[in-house]
Amino acid sequence: MNTKQQPDIDHDLIDQLKSLKLQQVPPDLTEKIMGRVGTKRPGIVSWFSNLFLRPVTISLRPAYVCSVALLIGGAFFLGRMSIEQDIDVVVTPPKLNNLEIASAKTALLIGKELLRAEQEHQAIQLLQRAALLAPEDPEIAYWEGVAYWINGDQELERKSYLRGLESEPESVSLLMNLGHNYLNAGEYRRALDVYQAVLSRSPELTDALYNSSLIYRKLGESKNETDTLKKYLEQKRSGRPAFKAVERLNELGDFSYRPYTIGVRNVIVSSDIWRTDSISNDQLYSELAPIIDILTNNQQLRLDIVGFVEGNREAAKHRAWILKKRLITFSNGDLQGRVTISWFDQPESIKVSESLTYELSEGLLLFSSIVPMKKMEVSI
Repeated sequence: MNTKQQPDIDHDLIDQLKSLKLQQVPPDLTEKIMGRVGTKRPGIVSWFSNLFLRPVTISLRPAYVCSVALLIGGAFFLGRMSIEQDIDVVVTPPKLNNLEIASAKTALLIGKELLRAEQEHQAIQLLQRAALLAPEDPEIAYWEGVAYWINGDQELERKSYLRGLESEPESVSLLMNLGHNYLNAGEYRRALDVYQAVLSRSPELTDALYNSSLIYRKLGESKNETDTLKKYLEQKRSGRPAFKAVERLNELGDFSYRPYTIGVRNVIVSSDIWRTDSISNDQLYSELAPIIDILTNNQQLRLDIVGFVEGNREAAKHRAWILKKRLITFSNGDLQGRVTISWFDQPESIKVSESLTYELSEGLLLFSSIVPMKKMEVSI
């Protein structure tokens, strides 16, 4: 639910590093590098507890110290810090807070590695250097913005994304992060416009849909919120945001999607399966497939189908019977004898909260139970 992508390490740069002539390295260089990299890495759990489920997917796993040392050593040799002597080349060990790097690509590469090593404050210095050397590069603007976000500077984060979009207006990753920035700042209309731009380019990015629904909720636009939640659930039915979406949809009185507990799992199913005359077999199979898988993998489970059609008992019975028949057919008979049906000519009562209950003139209830074990007679 992804927009934060990390390009592979630049192999051309690595080849350049490998081809450099061997020079004498000061004996305390490794010690200073190790001191800068450090071993203690603060956690970042708090950054992901954002109310808006900010979908930033930077991989901040610890990098190996040797790789960081290699990159900094390479930048050290590629920089302008060498002073030739008569016999040997004598160099001043670099410091991350004033390291002069002539290549924007080098600064970007080292900055990303420091982000992965969770050295955020040092990473931002390298990424700022990269941005000075190549302000028009959208990738540098993207990573600089990410570093500012990690360091909690929303204003500079935004400026980085906007600068990158000047060079690459169609960049979905820059647009997505800019939308998150506006959302976290409470600038809902701006965030909404940016998310719409994202969806016009990449409709499959459901995070933009989910966040848009949150904005409509903040703005009190319940119809737009409902429509957006339904679009989200058309594409995604798993994960905590999906269940929060269907819960909110039901709170709004829309039961286009319902959550059901089958065995130990929760599944979200479209209410279209109850209108068997208006849904194709392919659509019906797609909706029922997760339930069939659960029942197939647990032979002790039985599925109970309870149908409600107010004032029409026969219609409720017929729909429940059709649904049972198709379940057995889709499972190639594996569910034969493990699907039971009940029907009522009254509305279904659904309690969505302590203070809110809805009465549905047509409703479907699905739940599972344990198949009773057959008694076995043992002769001695």
